[in-house]
Amino acid sequence: MGIRDALERIVNIILIFMIVCLGFVMRCELFHITIYDSIYSKFGRMKIDYNEDQLSELKQDLISLSNEGNWICYPVFEKESELETKLLIYVNSDEAKNYFIKKTALKERKYKSLLNGNLSIIYKNIDELSIDEISSNNSFLILNNSKETKKILSEKYETISQVKSLINENDMIIIVWTLIGIMILIISLITVFRRKKSIILRAVYGENLKEIVIKSFLLDLIIYELIYIVAKLFVFNFISGDYRAILAFCIYQICVILAALCNFLLLKMNIKAVFSNVNDNKNALWFLYFIKLLAFSLVVFSLATNISSIGKNTFKTAQKKQIETIKDDVFITDTSLDFIDYAVWDVLNESDLNIKLCMKINDGKYPYIIVNESAIDLLPDSIKQLISENQNEESDCLVIHSKKKTIFMPEVEGIMSMNELDDLSLEELEYSKKISMLCIGNGQYNRFENVSNPTIIYLKGSVGIPKQMYAANRTVIYGHSKEEIENLLGDSQYKDSLIISKVGDIYDYQMSFIKRLVSFLASLCVLVIILEMVMIIQMLGLEFREYAMEHAVKEMLGLSFFERNKYLFLKMNIGNALAILVAIGIGVATGIFSIITTIILGFILDIIENVIIALFIIRQEKISMVKTLKGGCL
Repeated sequence: MGIRDALERIVNIILIFMIVCLGFVMRCELFHITIYDSIYSKFGRMKIDYNEDQLSELKQDLISLSNEGNWICYPVFEKESELETKLLIYVNSDEAKNYFIKKTALKERKYKSLLNGNLSIIYKNIDELSIDEISSNNSFLILNNSKETKKILSEKYETISQVKSLINENDMIIIVWTLIGIMILIISLITVFRRKKSIILRAVYGENLKEIVIKSFLLDLIIYELIYIVAKLFVFNFISGDYRAILAFCIYQICVILAALCNFLLLKMNIKAVFSNVNDNKNALWFLYFIKLLAFSLVVFSLATNISSIGKNTFKTAQKKQIETIKDDVFITDTSLDFIDYAVWDVLNESDLNIKLCMKINDGKYPYIIVNESAIDLLPDSIKQLISENQNEESDCLVIHSKKKTIFMPEVEGIMSMNELDDLSLEELEYSKKISMLCIGNGQYNRFENVSNPTIIYLKGSVGIPKQMYAANRTVIYGHSKEEIENLLGDSQYKDSLIISKVGDIYDYQMSFIKRLVSFLASLCVLVIILEMVMIIQMLGLEFREYAMEHAVKEMLGLSFFERNKYLFLKMNIGNALAILVAIGIGVATGIFSIITTIILGFILDIIENVIIALFIIRQEKISMVKTLKGGCL
């Protein structure tokens, strides 16, 4: 290996090392953002009602459970400052502690983060638990023997089962580490093309070409693995916490194996073309442009979806005031997983519940929201005015939609039928201005969303709410306090089957999560843009190497900057335009992100890319023309 090849390899190693380090930083930030949900997604949860006088007895009972092999823990988050958080985990035995650590990989230490502050995890014995810490969090985690533990505790205490939290940020890991993999693949391809002449020359002088290629393959593979290990040790020397490590590692392994396999392209090199400076890499260059198109599409898509997600979860002042009016209301969830136990809901009849429907029925381009009269205050003022102006008492429901959208009434009737709202007379109303409306999302957990220009199915006060509709749906708001619902349940045997959550608590948690998410997405945007820019520079380097003589001759003939490079700009911008159109097509088909946002993001990224291309060309033309004309290559 010559000095030039060695220096080039060192530069590539440093570049890949920096990129992989950024990937580990992203994993660390995701760990800190999702720590709460990660813990509550692994174990069953249970609320135990008791007073201060019973606390000492409860702790002894929990310790006694550990003697029978039933393990319980109690996590408490304490926010000391914006940069420091404590997670106190109270366990009922050392075995429970070891089991919890085995399942969560959360050791007793301080986990540091660049964007989300530090998290200190401390394990304590459950007999150290105080009433103040209990009041801040009332969910015990049942680590094993769930049914037996619940049965024992319910004989003595009021207990309510709670569902596991749901968490899935795999898409973030896939996006970031796929971009890293594409970057490594491009660097490997470019390195192979740059080294082709020296490799072929060694083969001409008697070395075995296959042996050279196999050694290069093994060397690259070893280097990539060492980069991963060293980058991990380096990053986690300053910050700590990891998220979906196995998924990220698998994506990385697939990409680096593909990158190392690029060395086998040398076996198909045309020796005559190499030594005559004929460009024989056109197909390879077009392949790189295709990969670059995919990467640009991924960047635009990821940024558009993440910005759209933030937009759906941020609210205007008027909407925040609407949430304030229902903060003491509750969500009620049936913990039955396989079927709805209607006997539970017979205890609470519809007149007692004060049901407020403001729930999104479907995602996509044209969302539907069902709203009943009890939740009219959650509607935008313009829609409330439209309803008040409608005096037709013959209709049971109003279908309110944008003038820009044509309603297919059989579709509306199908939605009504699915929710057992049959045989109701419908009346169609239209609104002309754009609206932004607060609603409850239709996911697997309660969350508020901000929806633009939905179709609203408004149920008048005369319409009764079918039991199927609220019993099977966790997005229903009940206009009572938590205490009032518990009083209505009384000593019902089904009390343990219901989870009662305050609307205000759900909203506060959602806002705290969004705050962390925004900081992470800002760093994600920086990462994907950096990867995109590095990719462009690498490809431009290969472009100028392959077409060096052509560029030099054009400059010598006095052609203008644009005339010399118009085809290069054209290739780059056509690819970007196609990527933006693909992203827009996905947005139009699915409605998961804003088309305008996609166009603006694509336009900004394209401008940044063109500026970098222009600067690179100016620099390259200054240093390369004389060398190219003398030697025929860069």
